[in-house]
Amino acid sequence: LTNGNGLTNGNGLTNGNGLQSYGDGLGGYSHIELEGKSNTARLTTIALLLFFLLVGGGVYYLWDSGDLIDRIAIDGDFADWDGKQTTVDPVGDSMGNANIDLIETAITVDNVYTSFLVMTSEPLFFNEGNTIRIMIDTDNNPNTGYFLPGMGADNMVEIYGKNNGQIDTSLLYVFDNARDVNDWNGFYSLTAVKSNITSAKSAGSIMELQVPNFDIGIQAGNSIKYIITTADSNGNFDTTNIIDLSNKEYLFINNVKILRDNNNDYRKGLLDGIDIDGTFTDWKQNANIKSDSNDDVVSDIDILQYANFTDKSGDTFYYINVEETILGGKNFTDVEARHKSTEGNLNFDITLEEMGASEIKYDIPELNGKDEIFIFIDSDYNQSTGYMSETIGADKLIQITGQYGIITESTISNYNGIDNNWNWISKIDIATANDYNEIEVLGTDGNYYIHITSWNNEEDIVEAEIINKITLPSNSTGEDGSRGTFSWPTTDTDGTSWTLGITDSDGTNPDDDIDVWSVYHNLGVSGGSNDHTFFMIVGPGDREYDDAKTYAILVDFDEDNTFDTAYINDPASDTDRYGTHTWSSAWSTSPTEDGSDNHALLDSAKWSGTWHDIFKFAIDDDDFNSGDNTFNYKVVTIDDDNSPFSSGETWASTNSPTEETTEKDFTGSASIPEFSTLLMPVASVLLIVGNRVRRKTNDQH
Repeated sequence: LTNGNGLTNGNGLTNGNGLQSYGDGLGGYSHIELEGKSNTARLTTIALLLFFLLVGGGVYYLWDSGDLIDRIAIDGDFADWDGKQTTVDPVGDSMGNANIDLIETAITVDNVYTSFLVMTSEPLFFNEGNTIRIMIDTDNNPNTGYFLPGMGADNMVEIYGKNNGQIDTSLLYVFDNARDVNDWNGFYSLTAVKSNITSAKSAGSIMELQVPNFDIGIQAGNSIKYIITTADSNGNFDTTNIIDLSNKEYLFINNVKILRDNNNDYRKGLLDGIDIDGTFTDWKQNANIKSDSNDDVVSDIDILQYANFTDKSGDTFYYINVEETILGGKNFTDVEARHKSTEGNLNFDITLEEMGASEIKYDIPELNGKDEIFIFIDSDYNQSTGYMSETIGADKLIQITGQYGIITESTISNYNGIDNNWNWISKIDIATANDYNEIEVLGTDGNYYIHITSWNNEEDIVEAEIINKITLPSNSTGEDGSRGTFSWPTTDTDGTSWTLGITDSDGTNPDDDIDVWSVYHNLGVSGGSNDHTFFMIVGPGDREYDDAKTYAILVDFDEDNTFDTAYINDPASDTDRYGTHTWSSAWSTSPTEDGSDNHALLDSAKWSGTWHDIFKFAIDDDDFNSGDNTFNYKVVTIDDDNSPFSSGETWASTNSPTEETTEKDFTGSASIPEFSTLLMPVASVLLIVGNRVRRKTNDQH
């Protein structure tokens, strides 16, 4: 108890860092005055011990795991660090602020104290407000303390100084394990820390500090880990790797990768389907990946691309790609110190009551560094049921949380609320995996929208994707403009209901992004909706078509070799709808938009093992001469996002385009019905429609 970790002159009650018999002291405990008692024999013994120690040469040695270890004095004289093993940090990695550029660190532990040495490129506290922070894993257990990839910080030393070259605050914090491991406010202040930095400007780049082992609950010889960070008031920072007592370093990025792989799920999907495994080649091969705008939000939640995909067994998957780290969250070790001044008495967050029981007294709300992903799914395709937001009624919710790019939780639940209140039940875990900026998750099919929120409540939202419309009576119009029951013609390995109408032969070899290879049609039979007529334009390449080009079907209903109606996609407004031009000495000035979503779609298809671009039209019978099944047609394409038939455009004054260049293509004509020798379905294994480009199709879901 004397001169050690106990009561007298040590870390305990008298003259140490705990209770004191006079004054306010350094400790954060309530100060209980102790009775002084005369003890001549004890004082004599202490005096003799001090005498022998001083006579012995003035060097104080402590036995530690079989070795003699010199005690470090926190006095601004760094000579006692000579010979101690140090860890070197790269120079110039502090985002341009040399005052916080860590270049060398060291640690030593004796029977009483844990001491640290920190060196920076330039004096640490000679610019506007810098913080140095040491996170310490004292039990070498990553599951206790504040979570950092590779360690759990049970204690934190936080030191702050401003532009006077002096240390303003130097505090020890302890993590409250009753709080969430991601809660930065789980640290409470315990006591002051002895620290020293030479005040001469030339020497202010070296600092030493010392923490009593008693206060952080370790003994000499314990295995611990620590990480040192610096930060300024402008958001610049530097950090070491995680270091242990043997000076072994653990790279932060490697720790993240290991934990990410451990937390990712692994689920094998069907052939030509989606595997949940954290690699995303299968999405690029099989799914329609859509783009979202580059929004003015934090890059970790800025959605760039997204998709969903339903495989042949009916399983549905979702994909999200953000600009930077998905589920990156916030690492608070780069923020400024919580306490920045020692003026007046410090109010610590822990007190020792008169009965001897410690009580933590701090009331700080949780500060969680996690980002969250919400995928709301309307699985019954009924807007009037479920949680109503973004034009859908969501009865399913996928919720994914994480930090540092590591998934911590991924669940799906059912809506059980009343009057649109937030109430989700029957939560179960679902398969999810991610890499640096992409994530994939198993869900269920339905209309959906995606909502990502950051740790500080910034958000990015992808507007609702309406996969299937509510079935309405034939020729009636819903709020979104859809009419009647609609489904694309079936395509599978047992056969197809598409009929080959045109095989194109190019004279000038148009560019692949507008080149037509062949054209198929379906008159609303054999798997297609019987109130639509379907066309499919096939390109010679893969991923060359895009929905910023114009693709058009010209139809001759009178069969007089002049075309009277043109159906085009409408990239200038809404790319999944078509518009109609009619001919009367000239084409109508602007197209009449159909108003039905998903009726003009960019997609892909496979012929004999080779993928090809396709563009499909589903034209309502009301717009197709009441479903006339006797007509001629041809296809024209142009590298332009304006309708080429509108007033003043390329083909405004001709109803039979024949000009072909590298930026324009046209086909010959097909007659419906054709001769019997031409009325042949495509062979069963030739056409397998996949959903692997940029837009989704209805039979995908």
